[in-house]
Formats: sequence, C-alpha cells, structure tokens
Amino acid sequence: MGALNKYVRCAFFQREVCNSTGWDKRSKSAAEYPLYTHITIVDWSRANEPIPALVVLPPEVANPEEWMMQVLESAGGSIRTNKNMLVFLTPDTTQLVALRGLVRRYLALEEVTHSPSFREMEPEDREQVQEQLREKQAGIEGLFLKMYQDVYRPGASGVKKVSSATSAFPGVKTLDEYARQLLEKTGILLERIAPEYLQGVLQENGGEVSLSQVNTIFTGVVDQPLLKNPKEAITGAIREGVRQGIFGVQAGSRTFVGEEVPEEVLKNGNVVLVASPKKQEKDPGTVASSPESGAVTLTVQISANLLYPLLQAAQRLRGLEKATVLLRVDDPTGAMRRLKQELEKLLRDYGCTVEWEERQS
Repeated sequence: MGALNKYVRCAFFQREVCNSTGWDKRSKSAAEYPLYTHITIVDWSRANEPIPALVVLPPEVANPEEWMMQVLESAGGSIRTNKNMLVFLTPDTTQLVALRGLVRRYLALEEVTHSPSFREMEPEDREQVQEQLREKQAGIEGLFLKMYQDVYRPGASGVKKVSSATSAFPGVKTLDEYARQLLEKTGILLERIAPEYLQGVLQENGGEVSLSQVNTIFTGVVDQPLLKNPKEAITGAIREGVRQGIFGVQAGSRTFVGEEVPEEVLKNGNVVLVASPKKQEKDPGTVASSPESGAVTLTVQISANLLYPLLQAAQRLRGLEKATVLLRVDDPTGAMRRLKQELEKLLRDYGCTVEWEERQS
C-alpha cells in the first residue's frame, strides 16, 4: 500500500495543472459520449442538417449567449438555415475546478498503469489502481452531467433557456440523453404533430403552402416545436389531415381530400397543402367576435400529448388582465384519475376553480 501511494503521489504532483484545452483533450469529452436516436452531439461549426442537433458549449466560453448567437447565424462560413434544429447545453463553470481536479487525479492514475513500476506491484495493488481509475472515471462522468444542466433553444429574440430538470432523470448517463428527456418532458421535442397544427400553419400562410415550405418552417423558423424526425412527422400529419378532410394536397391538377395520399406524391416538395373544400364546419382554433360588445372568444382543440403550442400561446396570453381561461380535458380512457389528487392540489394552490366530471363507461 505504501508503494502504491508513493507512485500515485509522484505521478500526480509531476503532472502540470490541466488547462481547459488539456483536460478537454485528455478526458472523455462530450463528443465521445454514445449517440442516441433523436439528438446527436455535433460539430457546431459545420452542422446545418434538418435533424435535431445538440451543441455543447466549451467551458472556457466567456460569453455563452453571444457564442450561441454566433452559432445560430452561421455554419462553416455559410448562413445557418436550420436554426430551429439546434439545442444548446451550457456548463455551470463553478463545477470546473472540481472537474479538473478529478481529471488530474485520473490522469495521474492512468500514468501509473503505463509505468514500469506498475508491473512490479503486487496483484492486489494493481487491482486497487484499476479500481481507483474506474471510480475516477465514473466521478468525471457524473460531474460532467451535473455541470451541464442548462438547456437553451433558439427564440425570436435570441436564445432562451428551457426550464432545467428539478432532479436527475433516472438512468441518464449521457449529455444528449439528458437533453432529450428534458425536452420531451417540457413538450418541446415531439415524435409527431397533429394535423390541426399544420392547419394553423396553413392559415398563417394564406391557405396555401408547399410541402417544402412546411419542412422549412419546422426546421428553420424558431419557436416551432422540435421534431425528432421532421420529414416523417410532417408526412404523417399530412396523410392524417388529408384523410380526415382537415386540408387537402394539390399535385398538379389533382387535389387529394378525404382519401389516402400516394407515397410518391408526398416525395415531391412542390406539392401544395390547400384548405379543404369539404370542411364546412367551424375549425377549432378560429376566433369568434361579438360585434355588440367587442368581446373575443378563442376555442382550441388539441391532443394532450401535443401541448407545445398551448404553452407558447399561454406566454402570449399572460398580458390579458381581464381575460379568463376555461380548460376542459376529455380523457376517454379514465387514466387521468391517477393524476386527480396531484392536479387538484396544484391548481387550487394557484387559486383555480376545479371541477371534475366522472362518467361510467
């Protein structure tokens, strides 16, 4: 044991203090973590693909917000077009000293394993060094995850912070997995979108928009939800919307409404989404006004797993001091009963009037 500690101390104190560049190169960097399905850690200087991309800020960046804005504007010398696909992860630099200390200790132990003296150690001493190496590596990875907790997304006026997790997600071992789970929990990262959301996009663009424009809106326009696979999600929403008659797809002289759209049609980015001539009833999300009083009522209908536009709408409605909001959640499965106590306490704590209606199936 005495010999082991001597070797470790010598290697540790002979190692020069790691600067930000040194430890970043020698330690397990963010880019070396396993890549997951829906968010990929990228080389920010070149990444400009229409897929979600996680940009991990270097710890030595003096002005993170300015740095992120520069990344938003350019990609490898060109204008960045897919701004909405970016997710930023920034470090808590107060953890940096502790992280460097762990890395220095790890490097010292690693140096011991490559020294002639290591081969002269007793087997139990060698095993102890290896065990300490594993412990230090686990400590580095854990502190790395603790250090990178703040997630930012592009916004209309720059970058905006996504609410950080109040507690660690169970089983999370990588930065991209942490970001993915946080974005899913906050309703920003979506697997699919409802056809009604595309209907809103259609209305905002004068009732006619090409498929390529729809893709550009979701990948390039900030404040849109982040789609795990934009092309797949948009195509799926179009198929469902056309099938339900919510809108139509015009390809040349043919308009598809209330029917299946052939796959080859949706491969053409020039096909156009158009308002459905078959849809006569009032669409959810339209605004009705009373000419006598000037009052306005907004009715919105959306799936419970696609609440991102409601979160965005709530931010914009906060300034309406005299307006009231009536929220009705219909759950045909009854699964919401499990949340009754939690929801009731939350809502009543904020002074909301709560009423439950239970129906027997």
